[in-house]
Amino acid sequence: MIELKKKIFEFNYEGVKYTLQAPTLRQVEKMQKQVKIEGEENAISSTLDFLSDLGLPKEISYDMQPDHLETIVNAVSGVKS
Repeated sequence: MIELKKKIFEFNYEGVKYTLQAPTLRQVEKMQKQVKIEGEENAISSTLDFLSDLGLPKEISYDMQPDHLETIVNAVSGVKS
């Protein structure tokens, strides 16, 4: 029997621990549609919405450096760097 569980990602930012869930197919599809509708010029907004859906508060995301957000998105998306 195969047992599947939702993945959880944890990271520390400025001494605070954050926990995000791995995105579901529904969440990935929602982000793709949002980027397609709003366009690449609003990709930051779409990314912040996506991360917020996974559990990262937007007010924290706004204070992070772009490469930090890219690292988090890559980690929860399964992208190898």
